[in-house]
Amino acid sequence: MSKCDARNRQGGHCGQPAMTNGKCHYHGGKSTGPPQGNQNAVRHGIYMSALLDHEVEDYLAAQEVKSLTQDLAMARIRLLRAEKVHKEFEQKRHNGERIDGDELERSFRRCDALAKTVGRLEVQQVRILEVRDMEVKLEELEGRMRNIAGSES
Repeated sequence: MSKCDARNRQGGHCGQPAMTNGKCHYHGGKSTGPPQGNQNAVRHGIYMSALLDHEVEDYLAAQEVKSLTQDLAMARIRLLRAEKVHKEFEQKRHNGERIDGDELERSFRRCDALAKTVGRLEVQQVRILEVRDMEVKLEELEGRMRNIAGSES
């Protein structure tokens, strides 16, 4: 019978009898992963890559502005989701409801991190547009140079 191929802290093998997938029952031998459609780990949905029905219009509007990439548009949607969750926490706190201070702090940090991501993506988008503009100008100059060289001969 084969042994589990999981490693321990010292670098050796686990040593337990392995199941058909090479792992023992401690290290995932019977595990087939979460059930299809499992939502157990979903807390707020900020990082979902699928758009909700009411977010499609915001996504399309974000894509149109300055020819934004899909990454930037999705980052903006995630930021809007995070801000909505944070506002809900603030509203609960304002109404005197008891909320977890750590969760409020995480919500604030999440909004801050997403805002920085959006800012970074916007800067990259501006740089891409500047490079494209420079490429067009370079092509125009090359065309002029070809015209001048053609007229001299």
